[in-house]
Amino acid sequence: MTRLEHFTAADDERTRTWARAVPQMYHGADPDETRLSWLVDSAVADGAMLTGAYEDAPGVDGRIAPVGTFAAVPGTLNLGGAPVTASLIASVGVRPTHRRQGLLRRMMEQSLRSSADAGVPLSILTASEGGIYERFGFGAAVWRGPLRLDVRSGLRLRASGRGSVHEVDPHWLMDRAPTVFERFHTRSFGSVSRRAEFLGDVLFEPTGDRLSALVRAAVHLGENGEVDGFAFYRPSTAWAHSLEILDLIALTPDAYLGLWALLGNTDLVDTLTFDGAVLDEPIRHAVVDPRTAAVTGVHDSLWVRVLDPVAALGSRRYRGAVAETIVLDIRDDLGHAAGLFEVDVRGGAASVRRVEAAAPDVTMDVATLGVLLLGTVTATELERSSRLTLAGVAAGERLDAVFAPTSPPRFYSQF
Repeated sequence: MTRLEHFTAADDERTRTWARAVPQMYHGADPDETRLSWLVDSAVADGAMLTGAYEDAPGVDGRIAPVGTFAAVPGTLNLGGAPVTASLIASVGVRPTHRRQGLLRRMMEQSLRSSADAGVPLSILTASEGGIYERFGFGAAVWRGPLRLDVRSGLRLRASGRGSVHEVDPHWLMDRAPTVFERFHTRSFGSVSRRAEFLGDVLFEPTGDRLSALVRAAVHLGENGEVDGFAFYRPSTAWAHSLEILDLIALTPDAYLGLWALLGNTDLVDTLTFDGAVLDEPIRHAVVDPRTAAVTGVHDSLWVRVLDPVAALGSRRYRGAVAETIVLDIRDDLGHAAGLFEVDVRGGAASVRRVEAAAPDVTMDVATLGVLLLGTVTATELERSSRLTLAGVAAGERLDAVFAPTSPPRFYSQF
């Protein structure tokens, strides 16, 4: 039987062999030595727990390389208050020679069990395929809507922000962007902490550790002279006279509008694209002509798996005017989150406890709980989709009120 090895990322040959295998799982280019060293350094900085699946004997070419890979990285998810501890699952892959042998299930169930045992209330991931992870209790909680903006006549906005916008050296900004993002993360519902490799993964050449020569950068300075927003962008390789926004983070409406105004009023640019846009990206409502901002697709982005309902629901921020007590009946094939839970919401916070017997207002599986936690779909809509069972119309109205988010999720941390 293929064996699993679990180890913390370190600057050693085992980690290098593991890191070299990951791009092969996703049909990516083999990393050169500088890229490989950067990948290893990033995993070490993350404190990543790595899993490799290995055969006992070398391959026919004499190599000893993992036939499956899996990473769990300590991180946080913002649920409206202080960011909540979460395990970020990434680099999940199985070689085609070893598919349908249960490796993914073994790696995933072991990771979920370890996180639950350690008291981590959530596991989260972004998926390359949509039909895999619900079986493990993950629900598609946040959706993304890539944008394409027609700026042939400039970007006409309803308002212009205060402060100033400046083009800067991308290398200079790479040193400062993580601090700005951390401030954004601590105040933004639905935000996920970024891995050490995030900016490099977005901005570097595919096989090395150097910034792409096409990348440009800009910052917004608030009235106090501090950086309160930034953007990385580049000329599109797919469209002529087009700029591709790689990353845009703003702490204030002024910074957000200022950065978009700069990009949308650049000479020789007819189109802006932003594949990382959230489904309800604010720029869609800021333009004078809404038809200039087109959503080019809708797809799942962040998947959430609740391991501890008491901790997860108790850490979420709720709308202050809501005063309700609801009982949730959670089904979980893996057992981590199964049971009856009473949720008492008052003053924007919830007191949550497990109960032995009570009439539930809703019955659902743990994947659906992950969707409700972020509030992107109402309980009423989920019932219409046969995702849950409500005790009645009044129960649906109460759940809709409880789980209505305090603000739309702002997830800009693909991992």
